[in-house]
Amino acid sequence: MATATLVRPRSRRRIRPLLLAVFIVFVALLAAVWGLAKLGVLPTEAWAANSPAAKRFLSSLGLATEHRAAVAAAPLPVVTPRPVTPSLPLRPLDDRMEMPAAAPPAPRTPRRDNAARVARILATMDAPDVARLFAGMPDAEVAPLLLKMSERTAGEILTALPTRRAVVLTRYLRRYAGSG
Repeated sequence: MATATLVRPRSRRRIRPLLLAVFIVFVALLAAVWGLAKLGVLPTEAWAANSPAAKRFLSSLGLATEHRAAVAAAPLPVVTPRPVTPSLPLRPLDDRMEMPAAAPPAPRTPRRDNAARVARILATMDAPDVARLFAGMPDAEVAPLLLKMSERTAGEILTALPTRRAVVLTRYLRRYAGSG
């Protein structure tokens, strides 16, 4: 008795990538033909003159002569430049003129749980070491950390900072303490 062997069809897993590759090549060829027609390399005018269906098809793709002429005749939009505003504060023209002091930027508050944890960690360090760390941080990040520390620790750190930085941070602290 002869046994019949069944031939299994190709797996769908093998066919899908092949179909995808064929589709990608087809789309790439269509795009190349469209691009060459748009550049005027392919004779779309002759094709449109010979066949009304080709003329409709080419005009729907924007490749017909009438469509190109209409697009070329359309006026370009007029763009007016916006006035330039200086991003930096202006300097006084004369040394005797005084300019009002610019308000410091609004501080960004870090997440509360992280700020409290970092403040506890920094409170265990020596004040000069914390001052060196704060030298690389913006004031808006330092102020909330100082508020989370005890007054004694914050005072020691402010004393270890340069005087100008301590003054700016004290202003930030006053603003934070007033809002919280």
